[in-house]
Amino acid sequence: MRTAKWVVVAVWLVVLVPALLLAGRLGDVEENDNAAWLPGNAESTAVVERAARFQPGDTVPAIVIYDRPGGVTDADLAKARADAEAFTRLDGVVGRPQGPVRSDDGAAIQTVVQVHKDSEGWAGIGRIVDAITAVGRADANGLGFHVTGPAGQASDSIKAFSGGGGLTTITAVVVVVILLLTYRSPILPLLPLLTAGVALVTSEAVIYLLAEHAGLTVNTQTSFILTVLVFGAATDYAMLLISRYREELRVHADRHEAMAKALRRCGPAIVASAATVAVSLLLLMLATLNSTQGLGPACAIGILVGLVAMVTLMPALLVIGGRWIFWPARA
Repeated sequence: MRTAKWVVVAVWLVVLVPALLLAGRLGDVEENDNAAWLPGNAESTAVVERAARFQPGDTVPAIVIYDRPGGVTDADLAKARADAEAFTRLDGVVGRPQGPVRSDDGAAIQTVVQVHKDSEGWAGIGRIVDAITAVGRADANGLGFHVTGPAGQASDSIKAFSGGGGLTTITAVVVVVILLLTYRSPILPLLPLLTAGVALVTSEAVIYLLAEHAGLTVNTQTSFILTVLVFGAATDYAMLLISRYREELRVHADRHEAMAKALRRCGPAIVASAATVAVSLLLLMLATLNSTQGLGPACAIGILVGLVAMVTLMPALLVIGGRWIFWPARA
C-alpha cells in the first residue's frame, strides 16, 4: 500500500492524458437527428437513412419559417428575400438558400438554408442557428420567425440539455456543503470532486471510442445524464469510503492499514451498488428507441469507471494526503 498508492496515481495520470483528448471529441459523434431518437426499425428511420444518401455529409438543412396572423404580406416576402441574402454572409452557411417561397394559402413563407457541420458537431450548428434567428427576428414588425428541420431540432436539443454543467455545479456544491458540515474540512471535499471528474473524463473517452468504432448511439441527452450520474454516484461512494476511513483512523496509527481496513469494510457495498445500477442501465438496451438503447451502455460505463476510480484513485489520494486533509478537525 505504501508504494501502491503512487503506482495507482501514475496509472491514472497515464490514462487521463489520452482520455482528455478523446473526451473532447465526444460531441463529434453525437447524433441528434431524427433517426437517433426513433426506433431502429421504424419507417421514418428508413426514410431518414435513404434521404441522407442524397445530401452532403457535412451539411444540415435549416428550414426557416415566417408566419403572420391573417397571412403574410408582400413586405414580409421582401424581408424574407433580404434575410436570405443576409444568411449567405453568415459564417457556417453553405451555398445559396432555397427560397423564400410563399405557401399556397398565404399563411407562411419558407426558406431552406444549408449549414455546415464542423468539428464542433451539433454545438456548432446551434450557434449557426442562433445567428440565423438573430437575422430573422431583426425588424420583424410582428412577423413570426422559426427555425426547424434537422438543424433547428439539433439546436433545440442542445439547449434543452445544455443545463448539465449548471446542474453538475449545483450537485458539486451540495456535496461540498455536506462534507464541510460533516467533517468541517475545507480540503477534504476537493478529493471526491477531483476523482469524480477523472472518472467522467475517462468515461467520455471510452464512450467516444465505442460510438466511433462500435456504432454506439450517443446524443446530447446521453452527455447530460452521464455527467449527473457519474458525479452523483461517485461522490456517494466517496462519502461512504471517507466515513469508513475516518473510523479506522481512530483505531489504527498507520493510515495505510486504516485504508486497507476501510476498503475491506465498504468495498463490497460499493461494488454491489455499482453492479446493481450498471445492470439496470444495461436493460435499456432492450428499448426500441435508438437514443434510449445507447443511453443504457453509456451510463453503465460511467458507473463502472466511477467505481474503479473510487476504489483505486480515491483511496490513493486519501492516503497520500494523510491525516492533515481533515484539518482543522483531527482524525
